[in-house]
Amino acid sequence: MDASRPIPTPDDGDTATGFRAKPAWIPILLVLLFAQSWLTLRLFGPDRCVHQLLSDRPILSGRHPLHLYHGILGASHWLERGTPTCYDPAFQAGYPKTPVFDGSSRPAELFLLFGGGDEVAAYKLGFALSVSLLPLALVMVARGFGLAAGASCACGFFGFVLFWTPPMRALVDRGDLDLIIGGIAVLVHLAWLTRFSRAASPGNWLVMTLAGTVAWYMQPILSFAFTPMLLVWMLWIAGKQPLVWSASFVASGAIIVLVNLIWMWDWVRYSWISVPGTAPNSAVIDPEKILEVMRSTFPDDPLRGGLFGLGILGLAAMWKPHRAGAAFLVTTWFGLIVLASVSVDLAPLRELGAGHLRDMADWWFVVPAGCLVGRLARGMGRGLNSLPTGILATAIGIAAVLWSLDVPRGWYNQPPLEIGISERRAEILREIETRTTDRARILWEETDDPEGWTALLPRLTHRSYIGGLDPEAGIDHMYARLKDGRLAGRPLSEWSDEELRGFCKRYNVGWVICRTPASWERFRQFADCAPLVRFHDRRAGVMLEVRRTPDFFLKGSGRVVQMDRQRIALADITPDKGEVVLSLHHHHGWRISPGFVTLEKDIDISDPIPMMRLKLPGHISRLTLTWEHD
Repeated sequence: MDASRPIPTPDDGDTATGFRAKPAWIPILLVLLFAQSWLTLRLFGPDRCVHQLLSDRPILSGRHPLHLYHGILGASHWLERGTPTCYDPAFQAGYPKTPVFDGSSRPAELFLLFGGGDEVAAYKLGFALSVSLLPLALVMVARGFGLAAGASCACGFFGFVLFWTPPMRALVDRGDLDLIIGGIAVLVHLAWLTRFSRAASPGNWLVMTLAGTVAWYMQPILSFAFTPMLLVWMLWIAGKQPLVWSASFVASGAIIVLVNLIWMWDWVRYSWISVPGTAPNSAVIDPEKILEVMRSTFPDDPLRGGLFGLGILGLAAMWKPHRAGAAFLVTTWFGLIVLASVSVDLAPLRELGAGHLRDMADWWFVVPAGCLVGRLARGMGRGLNSLPTGILATAIGIAAVLWSLDVPRGWYNQPPLEIGISERRAEILREIETRTTDRARILWEETDDPEGWTALLPRLTHRSYIGGLDPEAGIDHMYARLKDGRLAGRPLSEWSDEELRGFCKRYNVGWVICRTPASWERFRQFADCAPLVRFHDRRAGVMLEVRRTPDFFLKGSGRVVQMDRQRIALADITPDKGEVVLSLHHHHGWRISPGFVTLEKDIDISDPIPMMRLKLPGHISRLTLTWEHD
């Protein structure tokens, strides 16, 4: 086949059978969008769902609060400094908010950059709009591969059905919008890349470039899966296309890389802060584990299994008229599975989120399934001498199958997301605001039953915390945490009173919130602690006060005037032997005023991250540290 010639599509031509030529399919597409939007609204509650969507009550399911928190930080810093990476002193005595940790916050940053107004409402609106437009995105994928309007609507419908299955709903509850949006954007990019190879128009080039940019921004690990095949395809086809086409293709790739270079460069630079997760890292890949992951990729429920079967048959139906598209789908699907399987034994890939790629594999069969259904409908229409009758018969057959599997009831009974702070949690917030100050930090105990809402604690209480940001976080700064009765990785029962005093001083801990009996028992015996109040959320807890003078100055003296992501301002600073040590984690990139003050690391062998040591000749009235992101 000559790749420089358009692929023949007698029945599925891009123009002859598109929506402009067949406008009768547009109402079907609108019905799909309405159904998707209606079910999306029901995620915000069966009653007053629009009010919940527009309110300032945050989504608390899964990791949504963490993504919202980092989205607020990243969007604000991006507007001010031109980068989403910033230094956040509200958790863990200061840590750099980077793409390495919580890369899934990138959709939230985008929503807040363009949302304006209330930050919580902007996040929810961005989330709802992204989910609501999913059928349209799948129709775009189908049109990119050259499918007719009817088959494209079938793809949109299958995507709608697939989205509301338990595996996809789990991604929604968890807050993995980067995977959902990125996965669909990858498919759009691949589809319109093949369309651009058939017809190198400015519109096709623009869609291809925009989709590729979104895909790399949302989740570049998805793009890694198809990059090798894309390069091979480029080398094969470039010599058969005009020079202008090759230049346009290279320009598209350059734009995709350059637009994402700002945050991806930070991804590379700050990879050192990530520590391996709990799963072991093997130098040798275990074939049995890979086969196990591959087997788990194949759906085991009737609905997803049926779609998978239709997709397999549909690939054969796509091969002759849409050979390039079918080849792209097969090879990139295989790339997803291999990358997800290998990540079981390779910690770097696992930390980048490659293990979740298998959750997106089902989307690769939506287009061939739609292609097959479109051909079946046309075949039935020819047999019945009426294309509308064939389409109607096919639609009735699909509806009967879905009804027999009780799928419509599952759509209607979708459980809503957790929206807003409950009264019990509001009481905890009131107690924190009443019984604490901003002069010291609160040590919040994390548990194996994660409560994602705690990521919003600094914004809800205007206090600083050790713990509560993300129990799953795998960065060095999480060393100082209390989790399930273990402080900094050691059981609390092994900590002496003197060691606890040293920890509370180094991290300026003024209060402790215990969530397990072991922690409560140990701090109850700690002579420097006094219980303040008990509370109950998912489990019982108690707040204790550490009887010590709160101070962010470990050496020297002064006052903290401002401490946030923008700057740290100190007043009336008096050094001790020319030095001031702050209870704040050191990081490169600080600009210090006045300029004669120098910053060094204050190293403690028991802590992987040093604190800040300032060198100054004598007393100064004011000192400002601004993180410039070196």
